[in-house]
Amino acid sequence: MGKKLAVLHTSLVFIERERFLLELLRQELPGVVLQHLVDSTLLADVMAAGEVGKGEVRRFWALVRAAEEAGADLIFSTCSSLGPAVDAVEGLARVPIVRIDEGMAAEAALRGRSVGVLATVPTTLGPTRSLIERQGRKLGKELEVRERLCGGAFEALMAGDVAGHDRMVAEAVRELCREVDVVVMAQASMARLGEALAGECAVPVLTSPRLAVALLRRRLLGG
Repeated sequence: MGKKLAVLHTSLVFIERERFLLELLRQELPGVVLQHLVDSTLLADVMAAGEVGKGEVRRFWALVRAAEEAGADLIFSTCSSLGPAVDAVEGLARVPIVRIDEGMAAEAALRGRSVGVLATVPTTLGPTRSLIERQGRKLGKELEVRERLCGGAFEALMAGDVAGHDRMVAEAVRELCREVDVVVMAQASMARLGEALAGECAVPVLTSPRLAVALLRRRLLGG
């Protein structure tokens, strides 16, 4: 049997909206067994509280333990907002954990000294900023990270107004591109806009899925 990747999800809604990511995993990780573990309200509870608390860390740890018991070779956390939970448990875990924004943060740190982080969920901003700054320190770079919350876009998406969400995100990306060396679209839910916007902007516009899956491929398959 091939390697086993445990994919941790924190919302049923986003499993439906992350079909691009799921298809990418299937395409780019041939022979890897994908096991999906879900706590369907974890992200909603983090958003309601405005932070990752001890209870949310314990619930994330339960997902990690379940992945370990199922024989995972690698664990993939698909939620950017749960970054603090990853930090809290990865020293205890027997299996390595890869964050969805890890590859993107590393690429952003390489590309410039000023990085714009765009999110539609406020709980994503802090963890993404922290991860990018950590990657910068690994390179010996002091990065300037500018956070931008695209207010109303997430609510539009949840209400089914995909066009409204896309319009608000696109406008925010174009504005941020004029201020920094590289723009990071902090959530996988914005990834499908990335390629089109990258063609419009004079600076790199990074999204997480492809970079995350490339990192997973290297870790699991060595290529």
